[in-house]
Amino acid sequence: MRDLVSRNWWAFAIRGIAAIIFGVLALVSPEPTLRLLVTLFGAYALVDGVSLLVALVRREADARAHAWSVAIMGILGIVVGIVTFVWPNITAMTLLYVVAFWTIVLGALQIVAAIQIRREIEGELWMAIGGALSVAFGLYLVMNPSSGMLSLIWITGVWAAVFGVSSVALALRVRRIAAKAGLSGATASATTTGSGGQQANRPSPMASPFTTRQAARAGIAAAALILISQLSQVVGPMIVSESFWFATQSVRYGLALVAMFVLLIALTGLYARQTPDTAKLGLIGYVTASLGTLLVAGDWWHEAFAGPVLREKAPELLATAPGGTLVIGATVTSVMFAAGWVIFGLASIRAGVFPRRQALLMTVAGVAGVLTLVSPFQIPLALAVGWMGLWLDSSERREVQQPRLHVAAAN
Repeated sequence: MRDLVSRNWWAFAIRGIAAIIFGVLALVSPEPTLRLLVTLFGAYALVDGVSLLVALVRREADARAHAWSVAIMGILGIVVGIVTFVWPNITAMTLLYVVAFWTIVLGALQIVAAIQIRREIEGELWMAIGGALSVAFGLYLVMNPSSGMLSLIWITGVWAAVFGVSSVALALRVRRIAAKAGLSGATASATTTGSGGQQANRPSPMASPFTTRQAARAGIAAAALILISQLSQVVGPMIVSESFWFATQSVRYGLALVAMFVLLIALTGLYARQTPDTAKLGLIGYVTASLGTLLVAGDWWHEAFAGPVLREKAPELLATAPGGTLVIGATVTSVMFAAGWVIFGLASIRAGVFPRRQALLMTVAGVAGVLTLVSPFQIPLALAVGWMGLWLDSSERREVQQPRLHVAAAN
């Protein structure tokens, strides 16, 4: 997988450029129509799928055997692109579900691919971010199928542009790493020898900036944002007027929304730090917790942007007790969020990478996550993630200082 990604960085650059072009054209079109969106999306999906398959077939058989996720992404992109072109009378609703299905599967597979290369090459953070954005975009479409054509085009354009930027960033980072490492057979054989015959060109978990420094900062940042958001929801009504409280609803829930995305990045870093020690249980926990976190983010998005409009235009609707699909949706969100973090906490306890007390706190916090949509029940999880982030940060500092102490002692 490392060889596939490193030697074919251009494929990820093409994917990113195609996504950016698609997004920009969708956003600047003066007369957005369904036919325009179908044409642009079909062309982009074809370019995306073909670029991935070309990169795959150019590699050796052993490299292809370990890149099944890339193969599925490529084949799916081509199939979806062809479907949009040969289905001239496709409706807006059908197109929405086609796009949603493709982006969710694409994002999930891209996250899997990022996890596969995590121990082989740096730069997987951008791949994971792109995958998470795709999954979030697909879930949004599924949760908001009644969006108008203009909203659909704008949302799709924004997603494509952001996804394209992350893909280009991944391509440039991998290209720099590949150029620095050489990636030649002679270089690889030379670097596999050295101290004790260990593989020097394979970064250890503590040497990867994503699994240490960036994961630590993401964990600390997520904890801080969640704590501020949750405490403001609890304390705010006691110290500010009702009018000011409602006027700042978008700001408060916007902060909570950002906190969920940062939490998702932190979760990816914590999981990458423990792979493969958490085994299948860790993967199940990671995927479930990611989906649950994205669903919570969707709720915060609704509260931040749709809530104020509903309060102004249809206050009687907000006064009605929730029921039906709203209760079902909230239940699914809470259960998936709680189950994912509980499983991830148990996997962390079994892996033994983090201190047992931190992993245990995460497990308990996951149980409290059943009430994640009610403040302040996200605070225990914030404390657990922040604690892990602080531990990672201190561990990284010790790793950096240890060689310096040895050199000083030798002198």
